[in-house]
Amino acid sequence: MASLILSIIGAIIGLIGLVPLLGIVNWGAIFVLLISLILGIVGVNKHTPKAKAGLVISIVFLIIAVIRLAAGGGIL
Repeated sequence: MASLILSIIGAIIGLIGLVPLLGIVNWGAIFVLLISLILGIVGVNKHTPKAKAGLVISIVFLIIAVIRLAAGGGIL
């Protein structure tokens, strides 16, 4: 359950980071999504469907946030 909630929060933060001049917000999104990813992996081992949903959302928005940082020059 925690993975799903954190992945939704990270997704919202990541969507805010897509706005021009707010790309630095993606660092916060990456941090929250990485924690959600870890909790999702632990939850998948316990076979909970909410953890699987959180894991998928985390992976998708983590990729989007990293691509956005790379495109904006936030990653060296």
